Amino acid sequence: MSGPAPEPGRDPCVAALWPAPVRLAASTGGAPSRAGYLPLPSARAPRLLLPWPHPRAAARAVASTRRFGAAALGAALRCGLADRLLTERLHVLAPDGVATIEEWLAGLLGRELAVAVRLGPPRANRKPVLHLMTPRGATLAFAKLAANALTAELVRAEAAALRTLAAAPLRHTRVPGVLALSEWHGRPLLVLEALPVPGPELTRRPARLRACLAEIAAAQGTHTAPLLGCAYLKDLYRDLDGLAARGPEAAEPAAALRAVLDGLPDVELAFGGWHGDLTRGNLAPHRTGVLVWDWERYRQGVPVGFDALHLRLQDMVSARGRAGPADTTALCASAGRLLRPFGVAPAAAGVVAALYLTEIAVRYLRDRQDDVGAPVAGIGRWLLPPLRRHVRTLRPR
Repeated sequence: MSGPAPEPGRDPCVAALWPAPVRLAASTGGAPSRAGYLPLPSARAPRLLLPWPHPRAAARAVASTRRFGAAALGAALRCGLADRLLTERLHVLAPDGVATIEEWLAGLLGRELAVAVRLGPPRANRKPVLHLMTPRGATLAFAKLAANALTAELVRAEAAALRTLAAAPLRHTRVPGVLALSEWHGRPLLVLEALPVPGPELTRRPARLRACLAEIAAAQGTHTAPLLGCAYLKDLYRDLDGLAARGPEAAEPAAALRAVLDGLPDVELAFGGWHGDLTRGNLAPHRTGVLVWDWERYRQGVPVGFDALHLRLQDMVSARGRAGPADTTALCASAGRLLRPFGVAPAAAGVVAALYLTEIAVRYLRDRQDDVGAPVAGIGRWLLPPLRRHVRTLRPR
């Protein structure tokens, strides 16, 4: 057993959670500090921090990720074997009189906590998510902390979205309640209700998923309008103007996307809301309705069907590990089938697909996903060429 090793790399998420004079130090073994963690996969590059020494809470946290060999590791944690095999520790070291985030959250909830931290892979919108449990592993809440300007905007947006949706008459969709929106050292911190444990995979219940997506679209009402001259299209052009003004790197793809919009035929579309970032990881069925998390991208006034297209694209990207041109081509080809359950006419489905792809291209450029090597980086390779080909098929012959 050795004493503290040099402090792990201070990535933005770590710095946000434990700002100076608090620091995170690594060791092999050693007595617990005011807060301690088992880092996975390693102390130098942690993606998940498990509460130590709280084996039941650690097992619950790793099970919820479905990663790191969750079943085997959970069993090893519960029987004490992992504590001997995983020798690396991260210790939260704080001067006397200085509260750690773990202590501050315990005061906010009024009880002792075991905290697990998900740091996640590199993404522009990467931020720490804290799983707040009792020491015996009962889930109490989750918290999200902003790590930069982008994630500060997203954390506040999610709080606003959830408060809006709390007042909506949702029958098929269940969203977490907001327990608190506060600040930790000047960064927004959102504490959310813990929803029930998920059930079977949604792929087995497509009708329930379709009802959920339709309800999200209609949560604040829908309206129809011609594409040309509508508020949504004007906003999209305005976003492209903003990208073009950012410099040459963004100006070229922005010009290409503008040409895509210029080539779209005028069709009647239905407009409503969308979650904005649905994946299999933030959806789960339950007897009370489909559980849906991560509402930071929620928005009103977009073409109905965006959520169905986004979920399908994310499924394909997840299977490959990175977006490819075949994904864009396949999405456009399947738009009619994917959007039919939401009342989108065949003549409009291809236009909705083109608008969706333009929307997310703008997002990825604005968020600078290329800078962090995200799986959706490089829209000039995987998105723009097949999108331009798709738009050519929509023009009247």
